[in-house]
Amino acid sequence: MPGSSPFGPRPPGLIVFNHLGDEMGGLIYWKNGDVGHFGTLTFDKVRGDQTIGFRHVESDNGRYVTGLSMWQQPNIPSDILQEKYREVEEIADSATRRQAWRSLRNAGETTTERLFLGKRRNDMAVLEISDTKGRPCLRLSVAADGTPAIEILDEEGNATNIALDR
Repeated sequence: MPGSSPFGPRPPGLIVFNHLGDEMGGLIYWKNGDVGHFGTLTFDKVRGDQTIGFRHVESDNGRYVTGLSMWQQPNIPSDILQEKYREVEEIADSATRRQAWRSLRNAGETTTERLFLGKRRNDMAVLEISDTKGRPCLRLSVAADGTPAIEILDEEGNATNIALDR
């Protein structure tokens, strides 16, 4: 079994360290179910978590997502951030826990995916750009059947303008 961390077993791979000895990313592989797997190559913010990464995540049924992601990390050291996340997860009442997560998100204290370029599990090729709260704002896509779309999304994720219809 690979080494462990406070967050569970560490997956096999390579961890990259900067000149100060801090982790700055890595190449990891791990299981995803019985025969499914994932692999990622990521680079981290100083004393933080991933800001850019290539990933392939495949389920037991062979469906997968693969692509390039860019994340915005809070300007809080990861050890402090992880402690805040642990505190929220320990809240027994689910409604109160959801509100605590919402408060962290609104305060900019959660990781948000700002960009994804790749293939989704539904075989759609997509470029999706999100705001600082992780809400998709612009989506360019080509569905599995070849249908292209350009969507501008409102705060709830509803298309307010579909600029291309074939």
